[in-house]
Amino acid sequence: MPTGRRFGPLFLTQSLSAFNGNLCKTAMLFLLTFGAAGSPFGRGPMVSIAAAVFVAPFFLFSGIAGQLADSYDKARMTRIIKACEIAVMAVGAVALLLVSLPLILATLFMAGTLSAFFGPIKYAIIPQHVRPHEILPATGFVEAGTFVAILLGQVIGGLIPVPAAMAAILGVAVLGFAASTRIPPAPAIAPGPRPRLSVFAETWRIIAAVATNRPLLLATLGISWFWGVGAVFTSQLIVMVEAELNAVPAVATLFLAMFSIGIALGSAFSSRLAKGEISPRLAPAASAAMSIATLYLVGAVHAVAAEGGPRSVARFLADPASWHMMAALLAVATAGGVFVVPLYALLQTLGDPARRSRDVAASNIVGAVFMVGATAGAAGLQALGLTATDIFTVVAFLGLAVAAYALSLDSAGRVTRLFEQWRRQ
Repeated sequence: MPTGRRFGPLFLTQSLSAFNGNLCKTAMLFLLTFGAAGSPFGRGPMVSIAAAVFVAPFFLFSGIAGQLADSYDKARMTRIIKACEIAVMAVGAVALLLVSLPLILATLFMAGTLSAFFGPIKYAIIPQHVRPHEILPATGFVEAGTFVAILLGQVIGGLIPVPAAMAAILGVAVLGFAASTRIPPAPAIAPGPRPRLSVFAETWRIIAAVATNRPLLLATLGISWFWGVGAVFTSQLIVMVEAELNAVPAVATLFLAMFSIGIALGSAFSSRLAKGEISPRLAPAASAAMSIATLYLVGAVHAVAAEGGPRSVARFLADPASWHMMAALLAVATAGGVFVVPLYALLQTLGDPARRSRDVAASNIVGAVFMVGATAGAAGLQALGLTATDIFTVVAFLGLAVAAYALSLDSAGRVTRLFEQWRRQ
């Protein structure tokens, strides 16, 4: 791990944050959909409403979050955020105890707000705590740790009873705060802007600033494409398992686990594949690999007939075609990790260091737009009668188009020249 004494506390804080957020969210969603909480909206719409409540703060507060992270010490801000997390999780524990829909939604909104404020910090702080040649591996470790933590949070949140979930979210929040106290100082690189609390104006301002910097814009769009594809996969895998494989929900959990593990593996090994070089040269091949593996996954699903009663996990694993599906999904996700980590490293190094947090915040906003748009697009295609594998096929061909465009830029040398010109400025 890069420079453990300086990087370790940040890595641990981020991993605990991702774990706790997903543990809390999953426990609450299970309570809403399977427990006594009930919902006047129905099971499916309630999950969508809860997801929207969690994501909304990224649109509302990312601009302000990036502005504050560029203006004040990022380590101190992290400790403030982690202290607030303890309070939010206390409210969440009460919400779980009382089985209160309003309190559950309020907790999800507050947890999303904390994530929106921490998001710009966790990447922008890396160049201040590691050596230049360690930025890419450090970013890979953060991504890998994030997805492993997300996986563990989702799995454990769906398994443990409510009393255990209440204790866990509070205990992990305290551990996260304790870890944050060990993060070394990361003061503002230059005097930051006077904080402006105009939500929409600041959001527009930071996105417009990134749009004027072509290399940053390309990196941001690539990262956002990754999150859009991820949103489609995490939502449609569940649909595919139920409608096309006729399998039990545990098989969907197995698929989601393979997806998270794959991204973690790709993230961890991306630096080795890039030979430590922060550049976009892996993007075309990684995007193409994602698409080819997706098409292989679709073929493997079509080779299985959804007949008989619902497939148990044991019955699913007994079918050789199932291992082809899991291998394909692992390949999709691993290529995704290789694709996105160098782009995040570029996001940290291409722009003005004094406004690095705002650049990351802009990427978070655009990424949220892609996620919402991709999910809505998938829902629209479903309404037209397309299956989950049909939607995966559409995504695969779009990914090949992305790979071709990235390759055309790279072969013409335009991307490299843009990056080098910006670095010399």
